[in-house]
Amino acid sequence: MPVRTNAVTVSESELDRLAEDFFSQSADMAGLLDGERFLRGNARWQEVLGWSEEELKAKNMNEMIHEDDLEATGEAISKLHETGATSFAHTNRCLARDGSWHWLAWNSVLDPETNLAFVTVRDVTKEQTIRAEREELLATVSLLSEIQHRYIAEEGTSRSWWDFVLGELLSLTSAEFGFIGRVEHDEEGAPYLVTQAVTDIAWNEWSRKFYDEFAATGIEFRNLKSLFGATLSSGEAVIANEPAADARSGGLPEGHPPLNSYLGIPLKSVDGMVGMIGLANRSTGFDESTISRLQPIADALGQVLDTAATRRHNEAIRIERDLSTDALSISRSPKLAEALELTSATIAELHPGSASAFYISHRDPAQLARMDIRDDANRADFPTELHRASCLALEQGAAHLS
Repeated sequence: MPVRTNAVTVSESELDRLAEDFFSQSADMAGLLDGERFLRGNARWQEVLGWSEEELKAKNMNEMIHEDDLEATGEAISKLHETGATSFAHTNRCLARDGSWHWLAWNSVLDPETNLAFVTVRDVTKEQTIRAEREELLATVSLLSEIQHRYIAEEGTSRSWWDFVLGELLSLTSAEFGFIGRVEHDEEGAPYLVTQAVTDIAWNEWSRKFYDEFAATGIEFRNLKSLFGATLSSGEAVIANEPAADARSGGLPEGHPPLNSYLGIPLKSVDGMVGMIGLANRSTGFDESTISRLQPIADALGQVLDTAATRRHNEAIRIERDLSTDALSISRSPKLAEALELTSATIAELHPGSASAFYISHRDPAQLARMDIRDDANRADFPTELHRASCLALEQGAAHLS
């Protein structure tokens, strides 16, 4: 049966002769194509991709090309015909019979008489993977260097510093949104997360107000029956490429953007877990290679959070010492008004712009009475009475910093 291609009729015998002559000279996958139609191929196609010659003939070649490479492939072919060139080279991803994707390097030559494309194709998946890994490593090292440079230049961290780090992590992994948080512990010792940076994905009026109010100071996540909670509880990385079906997932609030994939990476110091990274919605999902790639950055962020925690601890000790010294001054003051003024001045000096209230303990341990020495603008911030059980400083007999 003759094959008609571009107004030229080629007999089956002639097609077989062309194919045989061409295939015998190629150690790679070789084939004859008429546009998007596969006409002939050697045995290497089945060896590499798993498709038999008959299966390839039944397919449109575009069906096998990765959707992200279709446009570039089409442009390369169009350019070939528009320029009247007789050959072109192109690399794209093609589907194998087992569902995997192989990077293929194509070299094509057009036969001027039949206008058929003679192609030789080499599987360059290994080389492409090595190149991609090298590029990813360079990008990771570059980001780590930039993080350290900004840390030194800013003499520590800031909200903008954390926002920069999160933005770069999202770009590096092609994830849509995520967060970086530090680990804190409640009165019962249970861990919870306070965000250092979080993507703005507010989905309704309430969440918008919530984000606007707390994003700058840190949003608290306390539900341990969740994907991020699995990392907080175990101290281990969590990968969920089907979050909706994952037993560790706590579900999503109504209207929340869909969660298609999730990765949680713990940030650790010598004393344990001090924070974590959460990334979501990477189109190709997450795997162990993503964790390995980000580990140097995770190690650096763990050290940053550990240093910050040490600073907060030292600050708490200093505040406790300073306030204890002034408490002694208060107890020796002949006039309570002078004592209250001294306390307010001390607190204002330690924390400019902060609001404070002074409470005197009743004999009854069930409550405290408040001395009203606050600024009127902050009047609503303090209760008229405090119960001892709600004041950790009184319960523990030591200054408490939260």
